[in-house]
Amino acid sequence: LAAVLEASYADPLGGYFDAAVADPSAPAVADRTKQVFDDILPGGNAWTARVLLRLAEATGDASYRRRAEAVLEAFAGGVDGAGVRASTFLGAAREVLASRTQGAPPISPP
Repeated sequence: LAAVLEASYADPLGGYFDAAVADPSAPAVADRTKQVFDDILPGGNAWTARVLLRLAEATGDASYRRRAEAVLEAFAGGVDGAGVRASTFLGAAREVLASRTQGAPPISPP
């Protein structure tokens, strides 16, 4: 799952797109979005961060947690004024903070 996310959906500038790069039926790169806030569905990037956090927990691989933190940091500036639409994002951020207080080593910038 993580390999597919990185190979087909990752944006080198941060976060993940909602359509794969190699998908011929996907919209052009300029039309792909990187949803973080909740709308009809929970925000895709917030849930991606949560999946990465769970992978870190299940495997003990801190690189998954670093990637989750990077996703959340990429969108943190947009949280102001998002209100209830930021609930999934804030839940993922809460999980990151909880993992830090439970003895996980601090993440240094990549």
